[in-house]
Amino acid sequence: MGEAAAPREHPPIVPRVDGRAYLISALSAGVASLAAGLLLSGLALGDPGILLRMAASMVLGPDVLPISIGNTAPTLLVGLLVHLALSFAYAFIIVLVIYRWGMV
Repeated sequence: MGEAAAPREHPPIVPRVDGRAYLISALSAGVASLAAGLLLSGLALGDPGILLRMAASMVLGPDVLPISIGNTAPTLLVGLLVHLALSFAYAFIIVLVIYRWGMV
């Protein structure tokens, strides 16, 4: 009688991160959370710009927080960039967790 063939060793399957899906999901989550935050802070506090000023204060310091300063375009732009950068960072952490620990 012949010997049974040894089972073949297959290389492990390594999931690839879909960069396009990451970018789309990070951007859409950032825009959705920004829209919700602006709407809710506008309704509750009467000042929708406070959300962007708080984000900008991480870079520009606490001097941009008082309402008397107003919502200047550079402050709001920095706040928008900080908010989107944090959204991309949070999405990247989720991608690492999902792909690193095999939740795919």
